[in-house]
Amino acid sequence: MTELQTAITDYAFHCRHERNLSPKTLKFYGIDLQQFNNFLIQGGYHYQIKDIDKTALKGFLESLSDKKPKTIKRKMATLKAFFNHLEFEDRIIVNPFRKIKNNIRY
Repeated sequence: MTELQTAITDYAFHCRHERNLSPKTLKFYGIDLQQFNNFLIQGGYHYQIKDIDKTALKGFLESLSDKKPKTIKRKMATLKAFFNHLEFEDRIIVNPFRKIKNNIRY
């Protein structure tokens, strides 16, 4: 299991047991995070979590250009919450979302 996959599993546990999120939210968080992980793997990115930067995030968001704006915003929100959690848990020093602007319109 990769470091990112372990972090995703840990985050799912946190969301389920500490935040008590609904099963539907947990399902979509899992889908969104696994899709991000797959994007990194397929793109040949061999990042450790601390090395994921805004370039990787922008690449992922660009890969979603065929999706509806509402879907892109949800996926962005999922990743933002995930990286906020990683920062809070001191697994990363800098959240790569700090310098990304959300220009998606409905």
